[in-house]
Amino acid sequence: MVSQNHTASSGSKSNNADCTEISLFKKRLKDNAKQVIESLEVSHENYKIAIDLLKTRFDNKKLIKKAHIASLFNISTLTKESYTELRKFLDEFNKHLRALKNMGELVDTWDCPLIHLITTKLDSTTKREWEEFSAKLDDPKIEDIKKFLADRCNVLETLEAANIKGIQKTYNKKASEQRTVAYTSNQVPQCPFCKGSHFIYACKAFLRLPVKSRYIEVRRMKLCTNCLRSGHFKADCKSSSCKRCQKRHSTFLHFDEENSAASAVARTGDDNTHSGPVANNGEESSISTHSSNKEMQWLSNKREILDKSKIEHDISQYYFMDEPSVKTLGLLWNANSDSIQVITRNQPYERVTKRTILSNVSQIFDPLGLVGPTVIVAKIMLQRLWRLKLDWDEAVPEDLFTDWIRFRDQIKLLANLEIPRHVVCTNSIEIQIHGFSDASEAAYGACLFVRSVDTSGEISSCLLCAKSRVAPLKTLTLPRLELCGALLLAQLTEKVMNALNTNVNDIFYWCDSKIVLAWIAAPPNKWKTFVCNRVAEIQRLTNINRWNHVRSHENPADLISRGLLLENLIQNKLWWSGPAWLLEDSNCWPISSNIDTVDIPESKSVVLTLITEFGNSIDDDIFTRFSSLTKTQRVIAYCLRFKHNLINKTDKLTGTLTNEELDPTLAAVRQKVWPLKARSTIKRILHKCVVCFKANPKTIFPQMGNLPEKRIQPVRPLFTRRICDLHPGKDGVVRVVSVKTISGVVKRPVTKICVLPVDSDKQMSKSDLHES
Repeated sequence: MVSQNHTASSGSKSNNADCTEISLFKKRLKDNAKQVIESLEVSHENYKIAIDLLKTRFDNKKLIKKAHIASLFNISTLTKESYTELRKFLDEFNKHLRALKNMGELVDTWDCPLIHLITTKLDSTTKREWEEFSAKLDDPKIEDIKKFLADRCNVLETLEAANIKGIQKTYNKKASEQRTVAYTSNQVPQCPFCKGSHFIYACKAFLRLPVKSRYIEVRRMKLCTNCLRSGHFKADCKSSSCKRCQKRHSTFLHFDEENSAASAVARTGDDNTHSGPVANNGEESSISTHSSNKEMQWLSNKREILDKSKIEHDISQYYFMDEPSVKTLGLLWNANSDSIQVITRNQPYERVTKRTILSNVSQIFDPLGLVGPTVIVAKIMLQRLWRLKLDWDEAVPEDLFTDWIRFRDQIKLLANLEIPRHVVCTNSIEIQIHGFSDASEAAYGACLFVRSVDTSGEISSCLLCAKSRVAPLKTLTLPRLELCGALLLAQLTEKVMNALNTNVNDIFYWCDSKIVLAWIAAPPNKWKTFVCNRVAEIQRLTNINRWNHVRSHENPADLISRGLLLENLIQNKLWWSGPAWLLEDSNCWPISSNIDTVDIPESKSVVLTLITEFGNSIDDDIFTRFSSLTKTQRVIAYCLRFKHNLINKTDKLTGTLTNEELDPTLAAVRQKVWPLKARSTIKRILHKCVVCFKANPKTIFPQMGNLPEKRIQPVRPLFTRRICDLHPGKDGVVRVVSVKTISGVVKRPVTKICVLPVDSDKQMSKSDLHES
């Protein structure tokens, strides 16, 4: 830009104008650009120098093009339909596009990439309008989309201006101020659908319509599809989104996948707050009645509460009352029968892969584990898939395919399963919790039952909740899996007791593994690490005196550890009510039998270390009687020889002491008196001792003198000579002999003489040698 401006005006500028321009440069330039011309004085000559410096420093076309292209990609994405944001987007895009064109780039040939870039930045509504507009064009150009966006800005600006004028006629200036206040209003609303004195979301006729028809009517009445009110567009609506899918539309216009009626949802923040259902006439006066609010979105399984509540309109107008059930906490609650149903969806028939199986299994939402024996079947299938290491979209083996098809057909039966929500009998005087645990090679689990007794002595037992887990991939023994199930039961009971508000009189734990019961009853440090850690946690969470044994066929947790299809689970009394003896007196309950502790596995090996000190046969006084170690060693050796000769009469030791006797003696002495770090201690003492240093001077090795001349002159070797004399040693062995030569008799070692063989009968004696 500096270069272009300078070129365009260089021919018409005067000297004063140049000075003014360089002054403006210094005032307007910042950072690095300002530092480039900071040292230049304001003069006519320095103006051209400043221009050259700036061009040299910043006129890098490659970087400038790169910056403009990056800016095109970094333009903010539009989130809503607004003419101000759209016009700002279009201006920003044209600015960078013109800059690239001025620098010589052929931007007119970039139609496809630029159109794709623009469409990715548009909001959903504008993008949909562009797709409809471009469908009429064979080959859309960049100018087409720019013209479309410009026309779109004009239309939105016109609509918004008209909308502002309509609002100003209805409300005064004070109403335009945004405030948050709490007040009560007696203004009667008017329904735009039936013209009644209520809001449209309370209109009986409107709520009776299907969801698709509601959407058509809202569009016809030109209402906001997000809050069902008039006076603004959905893009400018401040109300909250759909409570089900979090998209920008009203919950009453939510299209459910199963086309079921919308359930009761919370009111938006713009509506008045509701109050809860009243229990008696004395509590009917509430903030709801004083503020003229209408109670609409609540439900009770007691018809009396609904009849006593002061609702001005007929109860049948509330659409959720006409539905057989409503969703609560992820489950389906039938208020008429006060029962719970597990929510499921119709499973589409598609190619069976690991991805589809996992997707379908995750749709079974059972937070209480009420259908745990059926869900664990699917979990075991998933574990088998992981063991096979199949890809996500790879077809499953035939055996697994058959099991999955059978399981998928069973899921449809969940719609017929109704589980009583009330698990405690009426007017109960005693409530007990009974927990059961079990394990198999495939899975382990736990379940809790509530046993209650009413005032008439009637006993009821009902399933409260359950929890299951598949066995780990690492192979574990069955007793260890049973222990994991017992730990899961202890943890589940702890969570349930923290969540319950009911007073529980007693808790009992049942397990069909006597080994696990023996582990729990013993101290944890008696077992190996795996068992020790889990037993310690179980003893911390539970009372070990409440653990009892139950037979396997009476253990409901056996169903959740092995799995059970839904058709067999629905009619299984053991799962829904527990064993039959729960409905009887405690005297009829199973009696636990003790197990022999010798047969219990996982016992920690006990290692006993015995340290025995033997008396040394060497008396300590002997070390005080002799000051020399050598003498002490010899004395002890003679004593040990005397002992040996007394014991061995036939093999006695005599003569001088041998090394065979002295070495064991020295070893025995060292066992009695063995100084620690003896070598370093002795060296340190000797190094510091002056007397020892003087008595043990360093050995001097003098240089050896030259040998006599006679010793170094070579002589002729002796040939055949006569041995005239022998010189035997003390041991009688001859090592030196006298040899007679021409010059006389000389002594030579036998090793340097080669004796000629002589016949035995001709051997000469020593006297003969002398004579010869």
